[in-house]
Amino acid sequence: MNFTGRLPQVERISLSTMPVGRGERRLATGVIGVSAAVFLSLVPFATVPLPVVPPFIPAYEAALVICDLITGLLLIGQFAQHRSRALLVLACGYLFDGLIVIPHALSYPGVFAPNGLLGAGPHTTAWLYVFWHGGFPIFVMAYVGLERRSIRQHVLGATDVVKAAALVACLVGGITLLTTAGQDFLPPLMAGSHYRPALTVAVSSVLALSSVALVGLWRKRSRSVLDIWLMAVMSAWLCDVGLSAVLNGGRYDLGFYAGRIYGLLSASFILAVILLETSGLYSRMAKDKAKLEEQAEQLERNNQVLNTTLFSLLDALSDSIITIDEQGVIQTVNPAFERLFGQTSGEVVGHNVKMLMPEPYHSQHDGYLSHYLAGGTPRIIGQGQREVLGLHKDGHSFPVDLSVSEVSVAGQHLFIGAIRDNTARKQAEDALRASEFRLRLITDSLPIAIFQISSNGHLLFGNKVFSQWFGKAVENTSGCVIDSLFKPSLTEQWNLARNRLRSGETVSVDGSITDLEATRRDIRLTMVPRVGVEGDFLGLMEDVTNHNATLAQLHRSQKMEAVGQLTGGIAHDFNNLLGIIIGNLDLLEGAFDNDPDNADLAKSALGAALRGADLTRALLAFSRRQALNPVQTDVGDILTKLAQLLRRTLGEQILVTLEADNGLWPVSIDVAQLESSVTNLAINARDAMPNGGRLIITTHNVVLDAHYVELNPDAMTGDYVLIEVSDTGTGMTPEVTRQVFEPFFTTKPEGKGTGLGLSMVYGFIKQSGGHIKIYSEVGHGTTIRLYLPRLAVTTEQTPAVVVKAATGGTETILVVEDNDDMRRMAIRQLKELGYRTLEASNGIAALNLIRDGAAFDLLFSDVVMPGGMNGFELGQEARKHNPDLRILFTSGFPGTIIPEAENGAKVELLSKPYRKDDLARRVRQVLDLGKEMR
Repeated sequence: MNFTGRLPQVERISLSTMPVGRGERRLATGVIGVSAAVFLSLVPFATVPLPVVPPFIPAYEAALVICDLITGLLLIGQFAQHRSRALLVLACGYLFDGLIVIPHALSYPGVFAPNGLLGAGPHTTAWLYVFWHGGFPIFVMAYVGLERRSIRQHVLGATDVVKAAALVACLVGGITLLTTAGQDFLPPLMAGSHYRPALTVAVSSVLALSSVALVGLWRKRSRSVLDIWLMAVMSAWLCDVGLSAVLNGGRYDLGFYAGRIYGLLSASFILAVILLETSGLYSRMAKDKAKLEEQAEQLERNNQVLNTTLFSLLDALSDSIITIDEQGVIQTVNPAFERLFGQTSGEVVGHNVKMLMPEPYHSQHDGYLSHYLAGGTPRIIGQGQREVLGLHKDGHSFPVDLSVSEVSVAGQHLFIGAIRDNTARKQAEDALRASEFRLRLITDSLPIAIFQISSNGHLLFGNKVFSQWFGKAVENTSGCVIDSLFKPSLTEQWNLARNRLRSGETVSVDGSITDLEATRRDIRLTMVPRVGVEGDFLGLMEDVTNHNATLAQLHRSQKMEAVGQLTGGIAHDFNNLLGIIIGNLDLLEGAFDNDPDNADLAKSALGAALRGADLTRALLAFSRRQALNPVQTDVGDILTKLAQLLRRTLGEQILVTLEADNGLWPVSIDVAQLESSVTNLAINARDAMPNGGRLIITTHNVVLDAHYVELNPDAMTGDYVLIEVSDTGTGMTPEVTRQVFEPFFTTKPEGKGTGLGLSMVYGFIKQSGGHIKIYSEVGHGTTIRLYLPRLAVTTEQTPAVVVKAATGGTETILVVEDNDDMRRMAIRQLKELGYRTLEASNGIAALNLIRDGAAFDLLFSDVVMPGGMNGFELGQEARKHNPDLRILFTSGFPGTIIPEAENGAKVELLSKPYRKDDLARRVRQVLDLGKEMR
């Protein structure tokens, strides 16, 4: 009989799991029947008084304590095997029984003290009896309930037993405290040595609980040995309660003594059965031991036969086989070993195996072996095949593959080594490895992705750059590499070029990929056919993203420069013309107060001239030649106010959301241009959401690193405040997205847009040293990101002079303008504002007036003038004569760079064309600021 056949019997070594046999059932039934018969025969004599025997109580209850506690401990031992909650609960019931007997005996009147110990009263022992005999049935009912549910909790352990025992002890302590210190709160049960009616009521509850427990055990479908004997226990328990607390008249009568004897019997049944079962267990173990010894002898005989067969097989193997013991001493070798190492078995058996190893294996082997036997990690054993060096008899070393396994024979460890000469394979591998290394070194040093694929597109080789781009994605690729990794546009080109490749033609295609970091790369793929005997293809993939971006940026810059040169070249003269028109129309406004028709004509002409000025400014903004007025700005404050305006402007169908982070970095920006740019983006977003949607404006601090700049060559590294304007509109195709910043490009219907809105935003951001990026997807919306450079050093802002209205004055102003019409118009406007004027047609003439001592309060000069002296040079010369002179420049070319005066004062610029109100405000502002500074 083998061990496997005996294992299922382990489950039967327990009263709680052993099915009830016919013999146990008959015996238990007989015990219950005898108990009932004796009980019935004693009922008529239950009230017969008997002599008082004081030692009976301590002797009886001491026996109960011993039986109950031993039974509880034995049940805990069975719980340790099965981890059954039911067993633990039943064990706790016996512990409860054994512990509560102790205070019952100590408090019993007339045993250890006339009125009992522990501060007992006349009713203490009666109540302890009720709790004692009512508590145990509750534990039995809990056992039955848990057994029926088959609850098994494998994580219960010793700590749970301790906790359960502690709870039982606390319960007994609480009951003792209640029946002693709290006895006055309990109804009286005794009248001297006789029972009161209240005891009958309490004991009736005990009988009911005991009966329920007995019925529960009887109704169990599958009863164990423990269950059947628990039925005997509860039967004796009922007899105990009936004789000693119901049918008798009081203490020390026949029923009193007979009930106690039934109680002692009920406490002994389970203990006796466990002890008998333990004796039977030892008997079965002895029989099993004898069978095991017989099986061991049979196994030894079988092993001898197997060893003979095994050694015959080893002799026939081509691989060298060697066995060693725990000390590393060679025990056996096969004939193949002798051929491989050049030594006979007589020369090596009995010697340490390290004699077959060159250094460093020779000196390290004993350490490896002792480390493994001590419980350490093996170096070879169990690790599969390993390449090591062997030592031939003539002294030369040669490479071998070594596999080691371990067996145990008669308690002794033996190690079996299988050794195979791999000299030829090693030489071939070294040559192949050297060739592969050279190839890998060459391909990995190239800045392009090189890969080899089969004719159906499966990857065979990829260099370092290819792995960096695709890496893990290739591991998960099934099917054609190009179909799985490349964008559809490149895959289509590959499919078209495949036939050309198969015909022997080298093919180059342009496309795009997305690498592991989700970075889009423009690539140029060159495929070389017929690499290898299977018709493989070699792919050379060059990243041309930066090259394409640089070309695109160059083309855009050239286009912008061309537009800038064109607009800048005509801006001065065109703005002078517009300035004359606008200025004269402003002067004519008052002349037609009584002529509404002519007033409307003048107003219409003025509006057209102003729109022409706006168009010029838009072109200049795109070419980054507009004049900006940057100030230190909190972007969050600007956007908060602007968002409120946009909510009213865009209508109820557009939900405007602003998400501005706290702690935004300061920026130096033209506030008016920033507001205009964001408003322009918001209006474009509204037009893209004809049925309504969401406009989300967010702003937070970002850092553009070198990697981002590598992918976006028009950006620069550094700290930025990002303004992101997103909509949920129709979105744009990639083709449209690439053109949106170009001047005059628009997707709106004819007559609905100039195509300069986004161009103005682009020019303003670039002129401000920032960066702009657009993301759009058809059907999902558009996001435009404005990156404003962080102001490195914050400075105090110069408070602006607030001019309540466009008022005039009485100061003297020198007007220097080379255009006669423009000069006459400016002088007339200034005179209407109350100022006195002097005039000069160029810088030389103005300088002569200054040298001649002409007195004036403000120099109002054009910047670009003929005659060899521009406005800036005139201002510098004028300041030499009057350092506090206030200067206001004007120019039709807003790209003019305005220097600061030598004393640090700010030089103001009024861009052409301007209106009379603009002239009045700026002149008054400059003059008033000069007074404040003085």
